[in-house]
Amino acid sequence: MLFECLIYIAVLVVVMELSYSAYWRCQDNAKALQQNAADILRALDAGERWRDDVRTARSVSFAGNSLALTRTIGAIDYYFDQNCVWRRDASSGRVIRVLSDVRLSKMEQDNRRNVTAWRWELELKPHKKSPRLLPLFTFEAVAANKP
Repeated sequence: MLFECLIYIAVLVVVMELSYSAYWRCQDNAKALQQNAADILRALDAGERWRDDVRTARSVSFAGNSLALTRTIGAIDYYFDQNCVWRRDASSGRVIRVLSDVRLSKMEQDNRRNVTAWRWELELKPHKKSPRLLPLFTFEAVAANKP
């Protein structure tokens, strides 16, 4: 009877070890899912702000790693530096970090048949070494071009 009790305890230990392993794996996946959802939200907020600025711009110029937007109320510059996307408001002189943990940011002109659009391609740094899905985003907008 004592021998049977030791066998039951050994089986219970194996089952408990497997269940704890499954629990911690689920916990890590839930944390990664929360981080990915937060990254998507940050990127979409930054992209919508950029689109609003481009849509209200009277003229847009691109120089190197910077996109300069001229508006009726002042100029705004977007640039990529130190793994962050920055927004500089020329009228107030404020520089704001729009998005951090960015691996790649590229803003370029996209000439279409009747209009010139602007495209912002963005890649965030993944939290895992080999992610299943890369955090890539593309935003497009057309400037107002009103005199």
